[in-house]
Amino acid sequence: MGTEVGICRCEKIKTRAELGARDAHNRRAKSVANADATKRKQNVNLRPDLSSRSGLALDSVLARLGNPKLRKNGVLGVEYVMTFSPQATDRIDPHAWAREALAFVEARHGRENLLSAYLHLDEKTPHIHVLAAPVFAGALVIGPFMGARAILRKLQDDFFAQVASKFGLARTSENPTGRAHIPARELRAATAAQLNPINEAKRKIETAANARPVRLQVAQPSIASLLTAKGRTNFVELVQHAAESQIREVRNRIQKSVTTSLDELSQIVASAVLLREENDSMKRYQIELIREIPLDRVTELYLGVTPKREGSSLVAETDDHKIVITGEKFKDFKSPQGNLGGGAIDLAMHLLGCDFKRAIAVLAADFPDAVAGTIRQHYLRRAKEETAVAKAAHHRPLFEEQLAKFARPESSKLTVVRKYLHEERMIPLSIIDALIDRGDLWANKWGSCVFAHRDLSRVIRGCTIRGATGSSFKQVLGAKKDAWFTVGTPLATASRLVLTESPIDALSFDALGLRFANDVILSTAGQAEYEPFIEFGRPLLLAQDADESGNAQANMIAPAASIAGLQVERHTPARGKDWNEQLTYERDQQRLAAARMAERKIAIARTLGAPSHGYRNPSPGGPNPGFLGLGPTPDSPRRGPVH
Repeated sequence: MGTEVGICRCEKIKTRAELGARDAHNRRAKSVANADATKRKQNVNLRPDLSSRSGLALDSVLARLGNPKLRKNGVLGVEYVMTFSPQATDRIDPHAWAREALAFVEARHGRENLLSAYLHLDEKTPHIHVLAAPVFAGALVIGPFMGARAILRKLQDDFFAQVASKFGLARTSENPTGRAHIPARELRAATAAQLNPINEAKRKIETAANARPVRLQVAQPSIASLLTAKGRTNFVELVQHAAESQIREVRNRIQKSVTTSLDELSQIVASAVLLREENDSMKRYQIELIREIPLDRVTELYLGVTPKREGSSLVAETDDHKIVITGEKFKDFKSPQGNLGGGAIDLAMHLLGCDFKRAIAVLAADFPDAVAGTIRQHYLRRAKEETAVAKAAHHRPLFEEQLAKFARPESSKLTVVRKYLHEERMIPLSIIDALIDRGDLWANKWGSCVFAHRDLSRVIRGCTIRGATGSSFKQVLGAKKDAWFTVGTPLATASRLVLTESPIDALSFDALGLRFANDVILSTAGQAEYEPFIEFGRPLLLAQDADESGNAQANMIAPAASIAGLQVERHTPARGKDWNEQLTYERDQQRLAAARMAERKIAIARTLGAPSHGYRNPSPGGPNPGFLGLGPTPDSPRRGPVH
């Protein structure tokens, strides 16, 4: 009998149609293949206080939040399915299980954010379905609930601690095979699809074999012809010929049916062989991934001792073992046999005293990162191997080639860039010249600004190009996920990361005097990847734009950083949607006021019949526009320039 485990699965719901379908399944508003209709009345609605339909409950949640704008591909809900191993059915009270599991989801999402909850007792194993809205910070945000792998791992840890352990159940493994779960409906459909050609082949053979005898078509002889020996001989030959012809026809029909059926069966067998070879290949690939788990991590986990560096080796010693790791090999100097081996699997077999198969299962469960995405990696590897020739024929430009073509420095255009950044964007010349001096800013032959992306080693591996002559042209070349445009303290030594979207946002943030002494202001170039910033392990100030895109980036990064234990703050411009709009706000307001005043003067002049340049109409009896502040007239002295 296997280990009894508690099971918690969760899936995202992105559309109203999907939410309605899951709701109908949970309420048993439609037939369910594996459910016993005679036990349907035993099912329990765990939240009868909610609306009868999950869609109506979602509307109530959104109304309470002020009906926030939903993203087109946003997540509307999360469905939790919580159950346990079938062998534990006889000893666990399903109603007690349902109460604990429901309380777990309510604590995770908030009781007021649940959409429905049902206990199903009409299937083989009792289980509950809970639909919840992913409410976070007043909006629907899936990141804090199902964002990073660490969040999902913590979900399983919390479920075990708060629910499964109370019923004597073990924690479920983290999918050691790396295979994705196949829903029962898809599995049944796939099985039926494999059986259909076989059943059809059997039917054709049986139809041909059981065909009713066909009556021979022979011309009736005359009685006179049968009275002679020759006539009788001719009639017998005629019957034999008709019979042989009919037999050949039946034989050909059966042979054709059998041949077609055998061809179909051969194709099925060939597909099965390919699938088996593919599975075997994937298993070998998974084993290689597990074998490559660092030996010091395996030693630390199973011995409880952190290996220490001694020369070129790592050494971990306990009362029973002295493991010395050199490269990919290890040796236990306290083992009678010495146990020299290589790879994580051999080391686990030695330390745990188990066989090869058990060592793989344990390592896969304890080091899920080693087999994460195995299927995807496997097919990517296969794709790379199979398309090597095509990739060699298709040349993808390197960053150096793109740099030479689109961003080669042109010193004669540098004046245009300095003027644009200082006069139009109001960046202080001291900041601009400092960037130019250290090679982080230059002009290309079109007079556009080129901002360098540097990695941690200060090597330029990408750049952002921004039009500087009234053009809105923007382009990013090369790396932007592991190389960035930065301002302030060097990235390698900065104590805090300030994340902005564009290089001009980073410069504006610095010009506003908002940067602390040891801060580095970093432009993300609009990319939403947040893992590199979390891996730095430093406090984050999220200073993306105050618009939908900027808030989406911040809402994606903040939960993951909080889970990683990092200090996170969100700071948005007080005026405008980005930091340059705040920097230029006063200047832009003055320009806008002047433009409005000019329009007002022109409108008043046209209303009074005066020309738009401010001089009065010379027609008799016309009013003197000089009294309205519209400028000097021929009858009044000049007091200044005409506007």
